[in-house]
Amino acid sequence: MDSRMRNGAMLCMVLALCAFYWLTGRNDGRAPDQATCFVGTWTDENGPPGNYVLFSQVHRPSAVPGIQLIEGHGRIHGLLGENDTPIIWNYESHTPLRLNVVIRNRTLVVPVQLADKQHLHLRFVPTADVARWTNQVWDGPDVVRLTRTKDAAEEP
Repeated sequence: MDSRMRNGAMLCMVLALCAFYWLTGRNDGRAPDQATCFVGTWTDENGPPGNYVLFSQVHRPSAVPGIQLIEGHGRIHGLLGENDTPIIWNYESHTPLRLNVVIRNRTLVVPVQLADKQHLHLRFVPTADVARWTNQVWDGPDVVRLTRTKDAAEEP
């Protein structure tokens, strides 16, 4: 392989890596904490007494230097008929913010809207109901309006 061909191949590789980085790692203009605004403990003031939803992140060690692993965990009580049940979550989408949530053997997509620092709107939608979890309507009977009871920094 002559040097011009090798240099051309290297240039193509660098351009491809730059395009990949730009497509996957670019900032969409939101503040860095927007993707974790829901982490903490929340309650539905119109729900049954003692209800809550807890979203937390658990950091796990990685075998690869520079890679950080974070698992989404939490608990739900008094909502969706659950009684202090563990949940596991991950991101379905960052823009708009939607979570994949597993409660027991049910999988749900949960669109998230932060109304203000102390109020959060969620919709617990079955994964198969794409039309309901892709629209961004924040009124109706399936919208749960939550109030923050503890910030993530206050969690044990």
